[in-house]
Amino acid sequence: MNHEKAFAEFDRNRGNFAATWNWGSFALGPIWYLSNGMPAKAGIYTAAALTLIALSGGALALPVWIAFGLLGYYDLYLLQHRNTPLWGRLPSALAHPFSGAQPAANFEMRFRVLKESHDKGLLDGVEFEEKRGQLLKRLEHEEKLQQLEKALQAGVFTQEEYDVKVQQYLGS
Repeated sequence: MNHEKAFAEFDRNRGNFAATWNWGSFALGPIWYLSNGMPAKAGIYTAAALTLIALSGGALALPVWIAFGLLGYYDLYLLQHRNTPLWGRLPSALAHPFSGAQPAANFEMRFRVLKESHDKGLLDGVEFEEKRGQLLKRLEHEEKLQQLEKALQAGVFTQEEYDVKVQQYLGS
């Protein structure tokens, strides 16, 4: 799987994690993260990996490397499409384990912080409006993808029809 296919999978999943495999991040681990512009994650993952491997007497070595392989594309997606060098927010499955939906509160919080930043003089009027427009566009994007998923779950679309609709939406 190349990164474009993986990124399309994350977009279909409303930006949330979906299991994808990256041989480069599996084989090279933290070195792959460094070479892809994620030094903080490389450091955090290295520390976590070494701790887990040491505490388990080496028993967790393979699962740790498998985790690198599973997370590589998603971490790259977060960096390139969400501009989040670390994580930005917990994956929806962890933050809201009983709901696959993107919580609206996340967007409300972003708008509140944006307004506070403007009120405190950290953003001028032009920057504020630009960032506000970006947030509104993301919210609209998330809502449309969420509605497509609801339609799939309700049986309005077959999986194939849903995939076509998502591709049409993402292509526009």
